[in-house]
Formats: sequence, structure tokens, C-alpha cells
Amino acid sequence: MFCIHCGQEQRAGAKFCHNCGLPPQQALSQNVTLKSNSSGSSLVATNNSRNFYPVSVGKFLLLSIITFGLYPIFWFAKNWRLVKDQEKSNIYPIARAIFGVFFFSNLASKVLKSAKERGYDRSYSPGLLAVGYFMLSLLFKLQNNYWLLGFLSLFPFIPVLEAILYNNEKSQNPQRDFDRYKTGEIVALVIGGILWLLVLIGLSSPT
Repeated sequence: MFCIHCGQEQRAGAKFCHNCGLPPQQALSQNVTLKSNSSGSSLVATNNSRNFYPVSVGKFLLLSIITFGLYPIFWFAKNWRLVKDQEKSNIYPIARAIFGVFFFSNLASKVLKSAKERGYDRSYSPGLLAVGYFMLSLLFKLQNNYWLLGFLSLFPFIPVLEAILYNNEKSQNPQRDFDRYKTGEIVALVIGGILWLLVLIGLSSPT
């Protein structure tokens, strides 16, 4: 029996996954038939169908800005950990999170492929999003107040976030708390808000 969320093998009769903490539900089969789409045909999830870390667009943007761009590292780490567990691969999630700009295209491609297999009718170019993320991230190196333009680098994440929400919604046990703030995130909002207040005071004060 395998957890349908992270792919970890479970003990017989386990009510919660020892790895991700979610209900394993049922054994993960080679093919899983999902609910029908608008045309009435069945959607079939193959071995390429995965679950990813769901975060609403608004929550992602707010936490990324309030943490001065650090939240995407956490987001990358959570997703690469899920990929590692589900694919049984030997990747290093933390390393891929820290150097996320170099692995953005790979993750975005996995998300799109899984979402497409579950009936996602939108599309995007993982390569172009990765290039946009890299180029816009360079804006953080600008002098004076122009470094704030670096937050434009968050926009390439939006299509990927939307695909993840669709992908997970079509799974057998969709998570519906993707827009709720956990304790650690609330702490980050408070600390980040204080730091931003100090930054804004510094930016507005005469030199």
C-alpha cells in the first residue's frame, strides 16, 4: 500500500501516512480513473501524475514579498521533496530549492505534465518561464530603490501555481486549505511586516 500523496509505502491498515501525515486512502495503482471532464470522457492519471505543494497565488505573492523573496525557496523545497518521494529519486530537495532558478523549468514541466494528464486545458512554456524568472531576479541587484523591481520575478510562478491547484484538485483526495495560513507563516508575516516597516521608513527618510 502506497500513499497517494507522497508515494511512500505504508503499513497495512495505517490511517495516516508516516511521511506526509495525510490519509493514504488506498493503494496507488498503475492507472487511477478520475472524475469525468466536461465532455463526459474519463480522465486517467498515469505514473506521471503527481501531487505538488498547493499554495494560492495571493498567499504565495504575499509571503514572498513579506519575506523579501525567501518564501520561494521554501516552496521549491516542499515541491522537490514531494517529487523525490513520489518518484523514488535521489535528488536533493534543499539544493534544488537554494538553486531554484536553475531547476525552475524542470519543476514547471513536471507540474504541467501531471496537470495535463488530469485534464488541464491551459498551457505555458516551462523554458520561457524559467528564463523570465532568471532575468527578472537580476533586478534585485539594481541600486537605490530600483531593487524593488526584482519582485517582478514572482510573476513567472503564477501559471505554475494555478496548474498545481488544478492538478491537486483533480486528485483523489484534494487539499482545500491551500489559502490558509499556518503558524509559521503567520510568524513570518509579523516579522516580515516589521522589517518592511523599517525598510519603508529608511526609504522615505532624507539622506
